[in-house]
Amino acid sequence: MKDNHSTLLANSFVLIEIGNFKAATDTLEKLMDTLLCKPSNDNASEIVTLTQICNKIFYSGEKIEITFIQKLNSITYRYLGSEHPINLSTELQLASMLLSQGHNDRAEKIAVELLDKCEKILGKNDPQTVACAMILFGLYSQKEDIASGQALFTRIPGLQKAILQHLINS
Repeated sequence: MKDNHSTLLANSFVLIEIGNFKAATDTLEKLMDTLLCKPSNDNASEIVTLTQICNKIFYSGEKIEITFIQKLNSITYRYLGSEHPINLSTELQLASMLLSQGHNDRAEKIAVELLDKCEKILGKNDPQTVACAMILFGLYSQKEDIASGQALFTRIPGLQKAILQHLINS
């Protein structure tokens, strides 16, 4: 079975490299379905590779379904644990995608819990912690919740700089 997983990972990588993101996503979904149905303790290195390949898709700008990220998050949670940096990263991607698709309440719930974990595990100045705080700041700004937004500036020192950098690059 592990050889089949490696083949699926390799195939999806090649498909991404040639720009066939749909086929790569379909291939990765097959692998994720297998990993969710037949868990094994010796898949940690495959999970790391899986998330690296998925990140190539996330950052390519291609449209991805929420269910794809939810599956990936379930897998990283199951195999690596809730406090593993890779799991935190997939949670951040899920919150970001939910926000971009207008699921603000769900995005906020995930981001609030995630900010606490990121702060505890990665530290206040980690880019992932700051990115999570930016999601929350955006949500609070939409709701005109000024007090919560200001509290984030105090809590996460790098947030103000990140927001200014984002505005400059926009």
